[in-house]
Amino acid sequence: MARPPSRTPPAPDVALAAIELHRTRARTTIEMARALASYAADPAGYEPEGIKKQVKPETAEQVGKLIERLAAVSDWTPLPLEAALRASAEEQGISAGRLIHPTRLGLTGVTVGAPLFDVVALLGKETALRRLRTFLERIDRPVPGDSGSELRTEN
Repeated sequence: MARPPSRTPPAPDVALAAIELHRTRARTTIEMARALASYAADPAGYEPEGIKKQVKPETAEQVGKLIERLAAVSDWTPLPLEAALRASAEEQGISAGRLIHPTRLGLTGVTVGAPLFDVVALLGKETALRRLRTFLERIDRPVPGDSGSELRTEN
């Protein structure tokens, strides 16, 4: 049985920062609501096109190494987070994009949004690592009962 998404309202300062981050990107209140929802609840699924395009056989191993690198970051702000991702990509001999796109998908369930490292910082270390570990579990071993034997995606 699939785990229900974690729903913890973000702290007021996080909510205000998220609104500011998405203010210039959201054209309607519906778009703003969708963008802000990713801060309150773990993704229940992932965009099917994102899975198709961003998840390859090697993605689980690559994201796993990124998780290890991020877990060691003590200054959970955009610049050190970006440096950690880029260092992980370099160590793995891959482009940063091979980590950036699956990371966004794993954290938010979608393939587009505000600057990734701002999103990671706003989510906080515990939430970001939990979401990436859940994503890793789902892409490495699809959850039984989650859309049959398939990786769960959003419609």
